Amino acid sequence: MRMLCPKCNSEIENENINVAENICVCKSCGQLLKLSEMIDQDKEQEKIEETENLLRNPPKGIFVKKESGREIITISAKSKGAVILLIFALMTSAFIVFVASLVLAQGIFIIILFLTPFILAIIALWVQAFFLMFGKIELVINQKEPGYLFKGIGTIGKKYFIDWPSVKSVSEIIIRNNYADDTYKGRRPGSRHTTSYIQIEGIKLQKITTDGLKKENIEFLVNVLKYYRERKQRFQQFN
Repeated sequence: MRMLCPKCNSEIENENINVAENICVCKSCGQLLKLSEMIDQDKEQEKIEETENLLRNPPKGIFVKKESGREIITISAKSKGAVILLIFALMTSAFIVFVASLVLAQGIFIIILFLTPFILAIIALWVQAFFLMFGKIELVINQKEPGYLFKGIGTIGKKYFIDWPSVKSVSEIIIRNNYADDTYKGRRPGSRHTTSYIQIEGIKLQKITTDGLKKENIEFLVNVLKYYRERKQRFQQFN
């Protein structure tokens, strides 16, 4: 592994590295450094260079556009899972319409109230299906103004404003739930449900759900957010 001195940028030779004592010495300037910190910095720099390379050559389904005073990174939400979700939404919608028509025909209007949670769940299914067919996540980086992350379809969606100097961390949170019985939201006993979101911790905690998105696209977005967080905070130090 090639290590450079943070003070003079000279390469630190292997003979000047003491793993047992966790130290290394730069012969050029005489700086004594902690080896563990140097390794962490080296890994961080590799990650920065990898992210910059991906921004120059984005993967399929990701578009990077530079305009005057800002950068726009668009991640397509298109997924094969949308087809399965769409079929399921159609089947459940047909079933609810059938049940509702029978109930209304018999004049038992009160039953419609009990169907309301199922109707709301089906609406949520349709929204998610359309998002996975036509949706996008867009990260806008402004030079002089706070940036934001947009999630939606076209211009319809939600903006999550990002105050970069206040951002403490960016992470992907994955929650896996196991259901031992069928008392929770009518789930099949023994079934598993996984939900994921990107968490941005700053002035306020923001959670952007990523259910259905491709794993590589989520990883790309997390790395890009971390990259711009680091870049913005470094810029702030010199102002």
